[in-house]
Amino acid sequence: MPSLTCLTLAALGGLAILPGAAASKQTLLKTDDYVCEHPPYKPRIVSKSPLVIYLENFITPSERAYLLDLGKSTFTPSGITNRRGNANTDTTSIRTSHSTNLPPTDPVVSCIESRALRFQGLPTTTAARSRLEPLQLVKYEPTQHFHFHTDWFTSPSDAAPEAGGNRATSFFAYVHVEKGTTGGGTNFPRLTLEADEEEEWCEEGLVDCDAEREEGVTFRPVEGNAVFWVNLDQQGRGDERTLHAGLPVVTGGKVGMNIWTREGDVGEEIRGGVV
Repeated sequence: MPSLTCLTLAALGGLAILPGAAASKQTLLKTDDYVCEHPPYKPRIVSKSPLVIYLENFITPSERAYLLDLGKSTFTPSGITNRRGNANTDTTSIRTSHSTNLPPTDPVVSCIESRALRFQGLPTTTAARSRLEPLQLVKYEPTQHFHFHTDWFTSPSDAAPEAGGNRATSFFAYVHVEKGTTGGGTNFPRLTLEADEEEEWCEEGLVDCDAEREEGVTFRPVEGNAVFWVNLDQQGRGDERTLHAGLPVVTGGKVGMNIWTREGDVGEEIRGGVV
């Protein structure tokens, strides 16, 4: 079976900019007459090994408003998730944000799931969706952070096949960024930008160029954009180069969204009864 790295690169050839309607100006989607449409987002390769791709305009303004409304009353202290999707919240020094899982049955959530699957070159069938953990919103306020970590499970028992295996890929999307927010970037300390491309990334305000180059690459929180990466190497082992952190918010705040694809079927227990 081709790796998700290969499938994603192949998908970039045919689906690099997905057709769809321009982002709506409405503030809140209505699900009774909702039609799933994908925006013409722009993928930009940051690194081929490990595969890291920056996605501009991946989540539309109307989708962002809807997601915030959908999850606004359900945030709880974040934890570190184990193989069965259970979060240990006794990790206050490591992950200090608040988070909530979104229902896979919601039509807007389902549409974004489809977009994530298509980007990876995967079908949008029920079987393919069974590889997705529930989409997770994460809210960061001043001083809150997520210390350096990998999304792939370091314990072999947590990556057991009966629980869906390891997290093959990750998306982190920026759903909301308060005006005047400082800090709160997503730092990959073991990534580097090509020297001839670094200035362009800086000028567009997508990466934090005030940081030392030795500190890797820090993506600034920009509403609607997302970062995608492949967690596992060609042998299916966790790639240490995907180590990353949610840096502390200094002023303002942000809400991000995690989309995790496992190697296999995560089962009803994690999907919330939906496979």
